[in-house]
Amino acid sequence: MENPKENNKVENHHTVNAILSPTFVFSATKLADQFGYAEGNPTPEQQILDPKLRRIFSNRFAAQRSREKKKNHLADLEIQKKTFENEIAQKQQLQDLYENKRQTQIVEEEIMYQEIDILKNYSMFKDGEIEKDKGEVIRERELQVIEQQEELQAQLVNLNIGPQECPIIQPQFIMQTHI
Repeated sequence: MENPKENNKVENHHTVNAILSPTFVFSATKLADQFGYAEGNPTPEQQILDPKLRRIFSNRFAAQRSREKKKNHLADLEIQKKTFENEIAQKQQLQDLYENKRQTQIVEEEIMYQEIDILKNYSMFKDGEIEKDKGEVIRERELQVIEQQEELQAQLVNLNIGPQECPIIQPQFIMQTHI
């Protein structure tokens, strides 16, 4: 009688290499998908009775899944990289815009401080002019008072009354009332 394990063994090493080639493993996976091997149904790699061949097939399938997973992960990372690069470019543009606005505001602030200084100087100049005008007004009033005194004296002289006899004409009285 023949041993059942011996029937499953592959005698030709070329056949083993052909069965273990990546193309065969890939096509075995496709066949498993086509024929609807579900989780409970055995896949072609599980149908192989030789544990050594089964382990080799299992390792090949796992390696292929790992490569596919790695390729997908790298593709995702590339997409993330492009997304981040776009975000960085947009944020760089915003940063440049805000930096330009900030520089503009600094210049505007400098101009405003210069305008404030100009207005302060103008205000001081106007205050000086007002004080000067007040002094002139006071002098004008004094001159008017003096002229009025002279006119009154002239009128009194015409009337023959002396300045000592009329208290309104005395300079102290006039200065105190108008100041």
